[in-house]
This record gives sequence, C-alpha cells and structure tokens, in this order.
Amino acid sequence: MPLGVIVNFIKVIHLDMRIVIAFFLLLGSIGATAQQKAAVNPKLEALKKEKGQPALQAKIKALENGNADDLQVLIQYYAKDSLKRVATVKHLVRKYPESQPAMMVRLQPF
Repeated sequence: MPLGVIVNFIKVIHLDMRIVIAFFLLLGSIGATAQQKAAVNPKLEALKKEKGQPALQAKIKALENGNADDLQVLIQYYAKDSLKRVATVKHLVRKYPESQPAMMVRLQPF
C-alpha cells in the first residue's frame, strides 16, 4: 500500500473520531441540562406534601422569616394564589433588595 493511502485513511479515521467525540460531548451536556431541570426543590416538595394545617402554617412562617431563597420557595408555593405571591415578592424585594431573586423579580413585569 502506498504511504499516501495510509495517511488519508488515518485522516478520515481521525475526523470520524472527532465527530463521535463531539457527539458524545453534546449528548452528555443535553443530559446534564435535563437533570438540572428535573431537579426539584426539597423545601417546596415538603411544603406541598404537608397535610396538617398547624405544621403547614409553621413551615410557611419559618420560610417567611428565612433568607431570600426561602422566600423564593414561598413564591413558588403561592403560584396559584396571586395575592399571596405578590405580597411575598414585595416582601422579598423589601427585605433582600440586593439578592439574586429580588433582582430577577425587578426585571419581570407584574
């Protein structure tokens, strides 16, 4: 076999390997993104699953007095109750104006 044929064969194999590697990297990044979206907030899930009214109110009160992330959980919990959600958003912006969630809220129109 001439040397040129061997060199061309190696170039084709090398190019094919780069495509395969790029494909698997793309596939891995899509999988990682899907896992991040599928991740659930354990505080929010615990709040939704709470059956007892006194325990639920205690958890809500604790979240109201918590940090900006806790208030963000309450905002997600109040997704269907717009009055409580808006009140919690205002409380978040007033209490933690420099937090990331408050900055994101200020970007979104009500």
